[in-house]
Amino acid sequence: MIVLINPPYVSEWGPRVNIGLGYVAGVLREHGIEVRIVDATARKTTVDEIVNSVSSMGPDIVGVSSIAATYPGSLQILKALKDNISVFTVMGGLMPTYLDTETAELDYVDAVVRGEGEHTFLELVQSYYDGTFTSTRGITCRKNGAVVRNPDRPLIDDLDTLPFPAYDLFPTRELMQQSIPKNAAVMSTSRGCPYNCAFCSMNTFFRRKWRGRSAANVFEEMKMLRYQYGVEELQIVDELFTFDMKRTEQISDLLIEDQTGMRWICESRVDRLSEPLLKKMKKAGCYAVCLGVESGVQSILDRVGKGIDLHQVEHVVQACKKVGIKAIGSFIIGLPSETEDTARQTLEFIKRLNFDRVIIHNLNPYPGSDIYENPEAYGITVVNKQFSTYHFFAPVCETDGFSIKQQARLWLDILCDPFFIKRGITIP
Repeated sequence: MIVLINPPYVSEWGPRVNIGLGYVAGVLREHGIEVRIVDATARKTTVDEIVNSVSSMGPDIVGVSSIAATYPGSLQILKALKDNISVFTVMGGLMPTYLDTETAELDYVDAVVRGEGEHTFLELVQSYYDGTFTSTRGITCRKNGAVVRNPDRPLIDDLDTLPFPAYDLFPTRELMQQSIPKNAAVMSTSRGCPYNCAFCSMNTFFRRKWRGRSAANVFEEMKMLRYQYGVEELQIVDELFTFDMKRTEQISDLLIEDQTGMRWICESRVDRLSEPLLKKMKKAGCYAVCLGVESGVQSILDRVGKGIDLHQVEHVVQACKKVGIKAIGSFIIGLPSETEDTARQTLEFIKRLNFDRVIIHNLNPYPGSDIYENPEAYGITVVNKQFSTYHFFAPVCETDGFSIKQQARLWLDILCDPFFIKRGITIP
C-alpha cells in the first residue's frame, strides 16, 4: 500500500488540494494500486501526528511532495518515519527535482522523483516490488553506495490520458471551507511555459514546453468540481492558461453554454490575450486575470528575457477594465540592473495603469532559474541562500545599485502608501 503526504503549508488563499499528489494518486489507483493521502494542511497536523497516522496504515512506500517552503519539513517527516517504521521513502516536487543529488544522499530518502511525477512514480512503485527500481527513468537514488541519476523521463504528450486528480482522497470539502473565499478550489488545465524568463524556475521544470488538456477534458473536470463538490470559484493554477488562445475560447464557450455559474481566475501574459478573448472569458465567469508584468522599466524586462513591452501591458490592462475583468499585476523588485530609481519607476507605472490588485515581491533566485545558476552574469549577489527562509517581502539578494537596506526602505514606503494599502499587496 502507498501513502502520499501533503506536508503542512497554507498560502494566503488558504489550504488547497495538492493537485500534483492528486494526479499521482489517480494514476496509481487507475493501475489497481492501493493508495491513501495524508493531508496535513487542513488540520495543521504536526510531524508526530503525521508519523503516527502513516505508521498505523502500514505502508510499503511513502511519498512526500515538496516546494521550497516545505522542503525542510518534508525531510523531517521522512526522517521521523524512517526512525519509526520500515518503509521505502520517496520525495518529489520542485525542490527535490532541483536538489536531487543532495536529497538522494540522505540515508532516509530512498529515491527522488524528478519533474513530472505520474508515470515515474508508477514505474517506481511497480519496479520496487520486483527489486528493479534503481533503473526507473526519471529518478535519482543510491545504488551500491553511490548516488545515481537515471535519464530523464519524456514528458507526457497527451495530458487527456491522465485521470482527474483523486479529489476524494483529500478532505476536499473541509479544505473548501477553509479556502479564501469559501467553496473555492484549484485546478490545472495545462503545464509548462515556452518562454525563457531568467528569474523563473518553472520553465526548466517542464523543459520550456507548454502542453494543454483539450477544452472538452477541462470542461468535464470543471463540471465534476461544480456539481459533485459544490465548487463556486476556481483558481486555475497553470503557469500560462491562455497560451493557446483558441483553446481558451473553446473552454469559455463550453462554460457559457452550460451556465455553471462558477467564477474563476487565471494567470497569463499580456501577449497571449486580446480584448475579444477577454470579453468571452468574462462572459464565461472569469472575474480576474493575473498578469506577469515583473517591471515597469523596459530595459529590465529586456535584461531578464521577458519578451513583452510596456505598451502591450497598458493595452491589456485597459482591455480588462473595458470588459469588466480585474487586472492583477505581478511585479518583482530587485531584478538584474535594478536600482532604487527603477524600482520607484515601477511603482509609478503600477499607479498610472491603476491595477485593481497588485502582487509585489522581491527577487527570490530559486534553483532551476538562470539567475540562480549564473548570478554573476546578471550582476546579482545572493545574500541569503536558505530557500526555506525565503519570504516574498524579505530581500535575499542585491544588485550593484540596489542594496538590501535600500530594498527594505522601499518596502516601508510601499506598505505605507495609500494606493497599495487600498489594493492590498498579495502574496503569490
